Amino acid sequence: MSPHGLLGEAALLFLVLFLPGYLAQPAAASVAPVDTVRAMLQSVIFGVPQVLLMLHLLRLQSEVPLEHFGLYRPRVRDALRAAGAFLGSLALAAPFVAGMALVPAVRELGSAGYRWSLHSSWELPLALVFGLTAGYREELY
Repeated sequence: MSPHGLLGEAALLFLVLFLPGYLAQPAAASVAPVDTVRAMLQSVIFGVPQVLLMLHLLRLQSEVPLEHFGLYRPRVRDALRAAGAFLGSLALAAPFVAGMALVPAVRELGSAGYRWSLHSSWELPLALVFGLTAGYREELY
């Protein structure tokens, strides 16, 4: 495929997948409480078909293997790397969390802005699917 055709396809995909979401955002940030479950469900409901569409489009490129796009079958070493990344992120976040607990100015800084909140353990799988859907949608694009 020519570079112009590829650029045109990428632009069309952007117009279909991302532009509507950008246009639907309010001009100013809202201070009203966020219905976290509703927001995550909405993102998952729209995101899963978009991810599946992009995977289908990638599979149509039969001359280019999916590995070229970084898509591999899950491997044991992937789980080990994910666990290491998770533990590393906890270690990086620990000083900030300690600062929030000890320094009032840092605590105030961390309490401002967009607040997601999970109210029960059953919302955790939804949060996981939400995070994976959002991440894969952006990375596949």
